[in-house]
Amino acid sequence: MSCFYTNFGCAGNTGAGGIGRFAAKLGGQIVAAAVLSAAIMSGCGDKPSNPVSTGDDGGAYGAIVIRGRVDAPKLAKTAAAQETAKPTKLLITVSGAGFDTIRVESTIDFSRATIIDTIPQIPAGTNRRITILAVDQNGVVTHIDSIETHIVTVAANAVTPVNATLIPAIGSIYLLLNGLPTAVDSVWATFKRTNGATVAECRAKRGLTGFVSLNLDNIPHNTAGILRVDMVNASREYLYTATKELTFSARGDNNIDLQFRAPDGAAGINVDLRASGVTIGAYDFSSKGATTESGELVITEIMWNATDNNYIELYNPADAAFSVDTLIIDVDDLTHRYPNVNIAAKSFITIGRKYTAYMNIYTPSLYIYSYSNWISVKRKDGAVIDRVVFAGANNALGWPTMPTTTKKSIELAKDKYNAADNNYGKNWRVTRAGMIDGSQSLYGTPKTGADF
Repeated sequence: MSCFYTNFGCAGNTGAGGIGRFAAKLGGQIVAAAVLSAAIMSGCGDKPSNPVSTGDDGGAYGAIVIRGRVDAPKLAKTAAAQETAKPTKLLITVSGAGFDTIRVESTIDFSRATIIDTIPQIPAGTNRRITILAVDQNGVVTHIDSIETHIVTVAANAVTPVNATLIPAIGSIYLLLNGLPTAVDSVWATFKRTNGATVAECRAKRGLTGFVSLNLDNIPHNTAGILRVDMVNASREYLYTATKELTFSARGDNNIDLQFRAPDGAAGINVDLRASGVTIGAYDFSSKGATTESGELVITEIMWNATDNNYIELYNPADAAFSVDTLIIDVDDLTHRYPNVNIAAKSFITIGRKYTAYMNIYTPSLYIYSYSNWISVKRKDGAVIDRVVFAGANNALGWPTMPTTTKKSIELAKDKYNAADNNYGKNWRVTRAGMIDGSQSLYGTPKTGADF
């Protein structure tokens, strides 16, 4: 048999110990923040009043306290009818050798800043396995723990903290295709369960520049199915097709490969899952290859909303200076070459269209638009240092938006300064900095890094 505790409206109180928070940004929202504290919690609701008392069998017992926070603001995506349902209950299981599985269902006010729940009378010992889920009023899982199973030691007559980071139990697949042949009219993408039921689908027409972006949203965690991408001409005849059987995870990082096949051969596409719940597939047909980014420099700020004052900020994350005799900036296949570029360790430079006091390099033809910007930083041999497929005002792909009259940059979060995380719009934010010195109604942080 299993033990089952029910707790209604148990919020708990912290002791005098300090509280620190770790926040994870996912899908355009802060979905969870683990709360770290050494405070001892008292029981409440129908649970035993003394969480560490000796059991009826005379054995040694301890308690665990679950600490977490779940915020549920709207996603930064207009296509987000898939916004995660509001959680109402926390479901917790505790298992281990020598005792029956303990299952706890707690009705908790998720609107509170801090969620705290105490599970008393846990047999003391090692390798106590704890799983945590949140469900809505219909019992549908809305959030999962970022860690599948916590394994802890429960000490006798003590309270053991378990710090949970809850993430939405759904995710998205983003496909970004550039340089599509002119024969391609539209791209269709579907993700179906193995039984044939459609989970998500999307269609997009080829843009004038050959760029297409698609987003498959609201894919439940752990869904097994088949991803299919078709490219068709104006007569709806199939030109390229790719399929891949996979199990979608909203929790971890995975890598999958697609092969687009045509009557005259095959073209490869790498699809990398680099952030929980978001899969990005990016392939440039004009270069006929997937891109490996060295990460020696990182694109950390983009000013696209300022007409001729647009710029790109680059950061050198290394402990040594970065120097090349030729640096290439490629925006939608328009190539710019800059000789003798040197960037000090842990430093920034800006490259823009107009000479200003805050610009290191300027090129009048460095156009950056509100859509379809395939920005690549390369060495002269073509090796890619960093690349961002920037969707501008397309917040269906998670990129931050702003009125076109607002001359503000977008900035990469400081804890995402790497060539993997800057591919995801959810890691960027419209600047909150003041006006740039010497500018005319421009807001950003050129050469200084993000303000968050």
